[in-house]
Amino acid sequence: LPSVVKEDLDFSPAELLYGSTLGFSGQMIAPTNSEQISDPADYVHHLQNYIKELPPLITRVHSIKSFVPPDIRSWTHVFIRYDFAKQPLQPS
Repeated sequence: LPSVVKEDLDFSPAELLYGSTLGFSGQMIAPTNSEQISDPADYVHHLQNYIKELPPLITRVHSIKSFVPPDIRSWTHVFIRYDFAKQPLQPS
């Protein structure tokens, strides 16, 4: 598992890759006493309120930067590669 701490590093692979530990589904929701919320409608209401209070996550912007060599104007031939994913039901 990526959340298991490596003894020699004292870090988990997830901490090395993401900078923090992974949250598992049981850890994402505040624990409640089962006697407190016995009605399913109350539980759903409690869960909705809890989720509304969660802070938004910071998103990453992924962009692929293209590279054009500066001396391309002096080239006599250029290979153009058409490498893209095919759409569904597109002939090969």
